[in-house]
Amino acid sequence: MATRFTVDRRVHPALVENRAALRRPTAHVQLIGAGEGAQPLAAMLLDISPFGCRMLCAGASEAGSRLVLRFDDGEEAAIELIWREAGLAGCRFERSIARTLVRRLTLALQ
Repeated sequence: MATRFTVDRRVHPALVENRAALRRPTAHVQLIGAGEGAQPLAAMLLDISPFGCRMLCAGASEAGSRLVLRFDDGEEAAIELIWREAGLAGCRFERSIARTLVRRLTLALQ
């Protein structure tokens, strides 16, 4: 409960990283398929970990939607759209993806 002493106190972001796995920056343009036969949408991965990703995409579904993320090499991963804000989306993989795939996606930038 806020008191008159704490009501105007600014809250700053935590300095501790609470993710189980470090997110790695990447810039590959990917495709999102929304079910069988649906038109894929172009998206750009901003960062990725074995458990989820953050991407830039226009016209994606609402938070809570289940989609398929198709990588350039043809591999696919089922995702759940966790949040969506101003063209950005945060997704969680239904099953964690292989660390070798994460490494391959991030090494392609170098």
